Amino acid sequence: MKKVAVILTLALVAFGCADGGGGGTAGADGAAGMGGAAGMGGMGGAAGMGGIGGVTVAVSLICSNNLITANISYLPYELTAAPLGPVVDGSPVDVSFTGTGFFPAAFLNAGLVFGLTAAVVEELNASVVVRSGATQPGVVLTLDGGLPQTVIIPIEEDDATCAAAGFPGAPCVLNDLALPLNSAVGALTPNGGAGGEILVGWDETEDPSTLPNAVNVDDPAGLNGLRLDAGLPFNIALECTMGECTDVTCTGDSDVGVPLLDAQLLSIPIAP
Repeated sequence: MKKVAVILTLALVAFGCADGGGGGTAGADGAAGMGGAAGMGGMGGAAGMGGIGGVTVAVSLICSNNLITANISYLPYELTAAPLGPVVDGSPVDVSFTGTGFFPAAFLNAGLVFGLTAAVVEELNASVVVRSGATQPGVVLTLDGGLPQTVIIPIEEDDATCAAAGFPGAPCVLNDLALPLNSAVGALTPNGGAGGEILVGWDETEDPSTLPNAVNVDDPAGLNGLRLDAGLPFNIALECTMGECTDVTCTGDSDVGVPLLDAQLLSIPIAP
């Protein structure tokens, strides 16, 4: 019973309890920590994309998980798009997509008591989807370098540094684990009209308001799925959809999933 209690405590810390564990340990750019959603307003960078260039926007996922089925997990992913030619209404254009996934530091800190130092990413899918303004690119990103892949967790060993970040002391994990995604090219045909925009994000087939839903760790990862073996007494499975919670980062007592607004998606301008 003691082992079960420890496992449940770990899971509660990891997946969206009321106080969010180490959720306030965002990196300097805001994206790497649980507070990364604050950077979502970066749509202004898209206006300067022009015909050839690129832009990165924080486009978050919210997830059901296999551990605490009543809670919603929050993953502050980033998406990057770079058109490889002029973006003109009605004319096909190749667009290069990539991004970065982030796995919560709160979970990693809880896992340190089990000797956690690395994790094996067994499956990772991040499906790029156009909400409006163009045809679908048909691109699914995964972990750069292929799968399965062992990723080393950056552990801080300095007591003062950990204490300054709100932890009792070393060891601690200061930031969410960054998972660089591969690059893939998808073909878009703009149809939003001259001077309009193409809004791009992650797959949102699953209605955010229905979360959380049951997740089976033995099922293959879905359109925005993640499977992780961190050497803990259990493996981790998440199935996600684009969105956020009513309290943004899903750390409230009664989280409800909501879709992202158009202004929170990545925008590719269509030439006037």
